[in-house]
Amino acid sequence: MPDYSITIANQPQLDRLRLRAGGRGRTLETEIKQTVVKSLRDPVLVWQVGKVASTAIKQALAGADDWMPVQIHHLSEHYMTAIRGFYERAGKPAPIHLNLSEMVLEMWDRLPRPTPLISAVRDPVARNVSAYFEVFEDRPVARQIDLETAHEDDALVDDIVKKFVDEYEHMMLPKWFEHELAGVAGFDITALEFDREQACATADNERFRLIVIRAEDDDARKAAAIQRFLDVPQVTVGRANVGGQKDYSKFYRRVLERITIPERVLDEVYGHPVCQAFYDDAEIEAFRRRWRGGD
Repeated sequence: MPDYSITIANQPQLDRLRLRAGGRGRTLETEIKQTVVKSLRDPVLVWQVGKVASTAIKQALAGADDWMPVQIHHLSEHYMTAIRGFYERAGKPAPIHLNLSEMVLEMWDRLPRPTPLISAVRDPVARNVSAYFEVFEDRPVARQIDLETAHEDDALVDDIVKKFVDEYEHMMLPKWFEHELAGVAGFDITALEFDREQACATADNERFRLIVIRAEDDDARKAAAIQRFLDVPQVTVGRANVGGQKDYSKFYRRVLERITIPERVLDEVYGHPVCQAFYDDAEIEAFRRRWRGGD
């Protein structure tokens, strides 16, 4: 594995991020400021790539007296710059989680040691499809169609699927782990051992304690793993931020019915060590059958 320790050790980069956070932090809504300040007493970072149940986990921890969850997706300069650029091009304000990320970086040296981190993995293709349509309304192609009726046009659906296959970064999940948990927090995810009995993988270093769960596992098992990790009496994990429940749900369901992912993409995604560290051969083959189409 390459040496990822340079991301946070690179002082000029950290200073630039803090400067951006400090300049914008004064203009954030008071409620956001209070949330972050409060959370830094006993923070648990729900630090995950999008569309792997981070909102559900944050909501599950909202009632925990001893911990205040801070939901973030990015702390690396690589992704924070890219995501902010996406929203600027779309003419929309940056999402709250990005502002929270910048404020966490501003207060980086005041985080307790070790700070608990909760992260998660998911079938990479399922995660990518979900993420693509999470912000589909902000994509240029969405402005050219009527999302209310688009599900009725199979040719249109197939064209959108082709755009996803051709244009999306299918290696987003492993790259996220490289830039975020490896690059910023110092964890080699591919070296973790997933404990099937406990439904999690754990690790720790001088700055952080880490747990990684799988989105596909039963909610009760995920909740039990988080309870043990944080030593809290009860956590209830449900579902939140579900694509099938949103305004574009009919179109999204039709995409899922018609989508086929090329074998070359499946080979690259499911052959990556990050995926193989958390899923066995039978589970990966089940994923492949789902997206291969015609099976």
